[in-house]
Amino acid sequence: MTTPPKSDTYFIGIELCGTKLRAATVDNEGVIRERREEPLEAENLIAQIARVVKDLQQGANNIGAVGIAIPGLVNRQTDRVIASNYLSGPVRENLHEEAMKATGLRVELENDANAAAYGEYKIGAGRGSKDLFYISIGDGIGGAIILDGKLWIGASGLAGEVGHITIDTEGAECICGNTGCWRRSLPRQTSCAGPASG
Repeated sequence: MTTPPKSDTYFIGIELCGTKLRAATVDNEGVIRERREEPLEAENLIAQIARVVKDLQQGANNIGAVGIAIPGLVNRQTDRVIASNYLSGPVRENLHEEAMKATGLRVELENDANAAAYGEYKIGAGRGSKDLFYISIGDGIGGAIILDGKLWIGASGLAGEVGHITIDTEGAECICGNTGCWRRSLPRQTSCAGPASG
């Protein structure tokens, strides 16, 4: 008697990137099976996430979890978005719980630089490395640190957030509550960060 092969488990990754929502279905090896990109509907975000997830489930119905990468500060212990230029207060506060209810799936929230760094570590430029430092420059500056194969978040959960280092003590107040953060020194852009090429 033979055992039928196990069905593959897929994962959905969603990036909230300024004015865009990008999504993809990936397998256990990190191979992208399907992609979506559309304008971000910040005021209707939960419904948009649910719709995109449902669309992607048509091509891969065995979804293990949904990961949402957010430009901003994310507390992984409380599953709360602490600060983000792109999400209103009520959306930030309830994003994790509401996304799980709307999709019926396990949802993980992560800072976008942390998510990108881990992706590079597992299947990208950092594959085979033990330690990695990742920096992203887009609408702001973000960073992430991987030490001994683990995402290092520090006691506050915000280690690697180099964009929130004070470089101008007389500078403008940042969304994090700090003054003169490095990320505030960049001109506003509409592009999204991504891995360097060349």
